[in-house]
Amino acid sequence: MAQSANLITTDELARRMGAPAVRVFDCTTYLRPRTDGQPGYVSESGRANYEKGHLPGAAYLDLAGELSDTSSKLRYTLPPLETLTRAFAAKGIGHGTFVVLYSHASPVWATRIWWMLRAVGFDDAAVLDGGLDKWKAEGRPLETKETIHPPATLTLRGRPEIFVDKNDIKAAIGKAGTLTLNALSHDQHKGSGGVIYGRAGRIAGSSCVPAVSLFRPDKTLKPIADLRAAFEAMVRDPVFLKEASDVRADIEPLTGAEVVREIRRIHEIPAAVLVRESAVPAARPRPTNLRHKSPRRSQPVAA
Repeated sequence: MAQSANLITTDELARRMGAPAVRVFDCTTYLRPRTDGQPGYVSESGRANYEKGHLPGAAYLDLAGELSDTSSKLRYTLPPLETLTRAFAAKGIGHGTFVVLYSHASPVWATRIWWMLRAVGFDDAAVLDGGLDKWKAEGRPLETKETIHPPATLTLRGRPEIFVDKNDIKAAIGKAGTLTLNALSHDQHKGSGGVIYGRAGRIAGSSCVPAVSLFRPDKTLKPIADLRAAFEAMVRDPVFLKEASDVRADIEPLTGAEVVREIRRIHEIPAAVLVRESAVPAARPRPTNLRHKSPRRSQPVAA
């Protein structure tokens, strides 16, 4: 597996399971291809799967229903950081806790929430390497009883600079120095196949490192050497901007941070929004640039 402080193995979690400060969360959501002839996906909560069986002591985090801006027309939109901090605190995430995140079928849901925690300044979190799939494959115990962690106090130390919006992306097109990455499949990147977001194609100037290419069949991350090779083919500058649809982009900070010194920002608005606009056409991959840093904010937030 890739060695990283942002990952925890099933063996290590099994040893630490039940420790007072450990907070385990099932983050599963599903994206189902639409069946009405329209492009895109339908978002489905993973709570039903959680209720069928989850890691002992794990609570459920509902990304769409509890951790996203429900007033937005776009799924999984990041809420104001103050709101998000209160939501995390209410779920038992706070000072002195160590958070383990996992998901079923795809790690993108756990990595999305891992990145959201970073946005509010909480770094004591790790993603379970291999997720629920590996845990079950190893015959480890599951339970069906719901867990609700006691509320905690969490201080907001906001990092708004690690997300960007549509206007930032559009302004970056054509500027040298920063690489924009698409984490969807190569076919989707080229506009030649896969589920279409609005219209076929990609953000102009973006390159592609498919998220699925970073994992082995057991859902664990590939060795560092393999990850390095995937990113070195694209990265020409140690600070680069990310672009991907929905939540797949959140995997690559987890992996790329082991290869590149720092991944500064991740695209907040789904690619579907951009590719619907004629001002953001499909184009051949080329570097784009965006350099910006917002001030950090700090304030205590109690659940």
